[in-house]
Amino acid sequence: MTEPRDAQRLLGEAYSKLVKERDGLVEQLAGVRAERDALKADAMRLDFLDAMNARKNAQNGTRYGWRLSENHNRIALEDHNFPPKTVREAIDAALASTGKEG
Repeated sequence: MTEPRDAQRLLGEAYSKLVKERDGLVEQLAGVRAERDALKADAMRLDFLDAMNARKNAQNGTRYGWRLSENHNRIALEDHNFPPKTVREAIDAALASTGKEG
């Protein structure tokens, strides 16, 4: 049978373990929330570029999309019309060509 002092010690140890675990989970959650916020901001930026492009296409009666272009001294996100791609599709195509697909 467990003595009252032993039971109290065991409860204290269990409580301490749970508090540490909770603190670790709270920290993890903060990291997940920060990553979520960064991803939402990145999505907003990409959506902004596609919306601007769609607006210009509508104004000018064109069908331009995007492509990622690289030469010996620069990398650029450029307009491109065959085939018209969203900014995400253009980035994904560039990633696929390097073998680093997301």
